[in-house]
Amino acid sequence: WNQRVLGYDTERQRALLARIGFERVDATTLAAILSLATAALFGVLYLWAIRQRRAQDPLERQWARFCTRMARQGLGREPWEGPLDYADRLARARPGQADALRTICASYASLRYGRDVDKDALNALRHRIDALRNP
Repeated sequence: WNQRVLGYDTERQRALLARIGFERVDATTLAAILSLATAALFGVLYLWAIRQRRAQDPLERQWARFCTRMARQGLGREPWEGPLDYADRLARARPGQADALRTICASYASLRYGRDVDKDALNALRHRIDALRNP
């Protein structure tokens, strides 16, 4: 510990930099190296975040699409609101579409909180959302 950590002085830093190919390093070069390393790290994190977003659960993607669509009509889902409570509020706001809205929300709840997400049921949910017309 004393030798490797506490004893890591300027001479050891220079020796490390020399081993990785930087014989003569001044403050400007060191700042450039650190800036490039930081930019590379942020680039990797950005790419990872994009990949995670694309890998989003298909069921969640459909639910988010439905909720966004309803929000554009002034019927956004509250953070505390579960799918069935949301269905009740949507049905009160859009009585002519109450059955379709309740079916979509109930399908989502069944798929989300059920055992496995069946691909056919997921496609059926997507088609129900697509078939929903704006009032």
